[in-house]
Amino acid sequence: MTQQEALQRLSGGVRWILIGLVGILVLGFLCRCGGRSNSSSPSRSTSPSAAIGTINARDENGDPLPGGVVNVWDDYQTRSRVVARCKDGERVTVLRRSGTGVQIRTNSGATGWISNWFLR
Repeated sequence: MTQQEALQRLSGGVRWILIGLVGILVLGFLCRCGGRSNSSSPSRSTSPSAAIGTINARDENGDPLPGGVVNVWDDYQTRSRVVARCKDGERVTVLRRSGTGVQIRTNSGATGWISNWFLR
């Protein structure tokens, strides 16, 4: 095989590799654009069309909370101020999630944070 034949063969292989990579990139782009949903992973924010959740007044071990009530906090990290209380079974709007915290809006219109295990 001559040097020119070797270069042509090599360039043909490289061409197919590049075509394959471009195809993978296009497929990845199409999957990301067409496959979006309103749900999200815990570390992402939800879209404006938020989901509905139900309050589960049980702690992380599954034991019922006293009075069947969950505190809704102004700030999830510091738990500085209770802005509302929700009863077991009450439906709420899930606005976004961050780590183990979930920002909700109650039926009375209060917005605050609860732990994710308080949602069904």
